[in-house]
Amino acid sequence: MDCQFQPSGMVYSCQYCGTVKRQPTRRNCPVGGGLGDAVAAFTSRFGIKPCGGCKKRQRWLNSVIPWRERPDVVLFFPRGADPDWMETRGELVGRLLEKNGKTAYLVQPETKDAGALLEVVKTLKPRLLVNRAFFIDQAHIRTVAKQYPGTRFVTVNHSSYAYTQANDRWVREQAHAIKLAAELPNVFLAHVDERAIMGRLGLKRCIYLPNVVTPPDDQQGPAVDPQQGMVSITGRWHMVKNQLQQLMAVKLAGQRALLVMKGRENLQEMTAAAIGLDFELLPWQSWRSWHQVIHQRVVVGMQASFSESFNYVALEHMQQGRPVVGSPAVRYLPDSWQANPDSPADMALILRRHLADYPGASERARAVAGKVAERNNSTFLEVIDRLLSSKSAF
Repeated sequence: MDCQFQPSGMVYSCQYCGTVKRQPTRRNCPVGGGLGDAVAAFTSRFGIKPCGGCKKRQRWLNSVIPWRERPDVVLFFPRGADPDWMETRGELVGRLLEKNGKTAYLVQPETKDAGALLEVVKTLKPRLLVNRAFFIDQAHIRTVAKQYPGTRFVTVNHSSYAYTQANDRWVREQAHAIKLAAELPNVFLAHVDERAIMGRLGLKRCIYLPNVVTPPDDQQGPAVDPQQGMVSITGRWHMVKNQLQQLMAVKLAGQRALLVMKGRENLQEMTAAAIGLDFELLPWQSWRSWHQVIHQRVVVGMQASFSESFNYVALEHMQQGRPVVGSPAVRYLPDSWQANPDSPADMALILRRHLADYPGASERARAVAGKVAERNNSTFLEVIDRLLSSKSAF
């Protein structure tokens, strides 16, 4: 039986299994249907119209002998999660899994306590449940993981270790996750940093699970003229992201800046105006709108941060042929694109080099982005296969 989707806030939820999608599409329900549906389908082929008793018998047979398709992967998101996160860390990940022969479902319970998690696992019985960004506390995972040893639970930290330190709860949950992974054989802590630091420390079941990379949609309208384009500085306003010195670098290079930052807009504007930078301030964009902004307005991206786990923003520029001024923290960038993040002059130098050979820099950006996407996605699928294997290879 197909999932029966009903509107539920910003998503659609199946009335049988509780899984969600941003847009309803036809798909098999992991818990709906059974023998009653099979009998009804058989009789309908002979033109027999069901009566009220037939429908009651159909429901009864479904309850006695249900068809259940155990999902390979369930991706857990709390109620009210950012729609872009639901798409980029949820539906697009699920699409990649399904393209490669896995079944994947998103869930978005009303709460994120042990009861909600227990209901999800009890109903769907997934082989693997992914907890993004410490959404679910480790105490709740411990409670449910002990009851369902046949389900593996993976908590993924998407933040760099330096950025993690900015949030006390994340630090606590990471410490709890390390201990829980050592205690229970069906619990893992994953990080998107390919250096796999925790694994190198010898911590048990602390693994590398890369971010999935998806190509942007074909953009509408003409692409930006390199002679007229702006230099973007985008991201959350934070010391680790190093926006102040990047503002100075763009000024040193004599370029116009497009500022798309989340939080402290007054500080961004105040600083840019004070140093005499020619700039425009845009509100925070949705994922798809941001790609359109890059296409139409941006010529180079600034991402010279002090610490990164992966950095999607730089890659989004490069997928559209926009070179990036980064730092050693953005490890997939060519060495010559990695500026000293504590030197506005060094950043300005690389920015000028990009503009001086823009066709070459643009071509290189696309090539590197393609290699990163291929590496991340293939490794992601390999790790998922290992997590789903009958005997985990970790």
